[in-house]
Amino acid sequence: MDVFLLPARLVLGFYLLVDNLLPFLLSNSGGGVAHGAHIGGFLAGLLCAWGYYQLENRPDYEFGPVTTETGKHPPFTDPPLAHLKRALDNGERDVAFSALESLDLKELMSLEPDRITTLADWLRAAGHRRSADHLLRNYIKTHIGSPILAPVYLNLGRARIEEGQAPSAYQYLLEGLEHQPDPATEAALRQALAQVNSYWNKRKR
Repeated sequence: MDVFLLPARLVLGFYLLVDNLLPFLLSNSGGGVAHGAHIGGFLAGLLCAWGYYQLENRPDYEFGPVTTETGKHPPFTDPPLAHLKRALDNGERDVAFSALESLDLKELMSLEPDRITTLADWLRAAGHRRSADHLLRNYIKTHIGSPILAPVYLNLGRARIEEGQAPSAYQYLLEGLEHQPDPATEAALRQALAQVNSYWNKRKR
């Protein structure tokens, strides 16, 4: 028998429709009260989950553009995006952050995967965990279906491992394997998955 991984929203949505909503609508007796209570519970849970998601994923670093006291952007000898790319390539975190203040999220989506993951790592190291995740999730939405996303999923998976969020890490890493990773990235994804399995095995003992 094969095992298929499905998003929880599809499984729960199907269960809500078939086991609760349809019987509630078709019920001719008082039994519909129980179905109505279940539906209300689903909706309350959905509202709570949505509120938690919005709070947890609110960026803690405001992506630009911002203005200085003089009302102008910091001076650059070249476009801010080119300035940021050079800083990322040279390992100059402070310089990268100064360029970041003149860029909006849409402009950052044009970065290559290795650069966007480097920037996310630097944001986390500076204490901006939510903004790093926000940056990478928007990158995934912008490049949906693209094979270049494997390193981005790897970065998100590793971050969840460090935070002890094994189920979330597992999903990100599996997604990475689905996006045609190169051999080095695939090896890193499988190594990270082995870490997750080791974490689960320790929790079971």
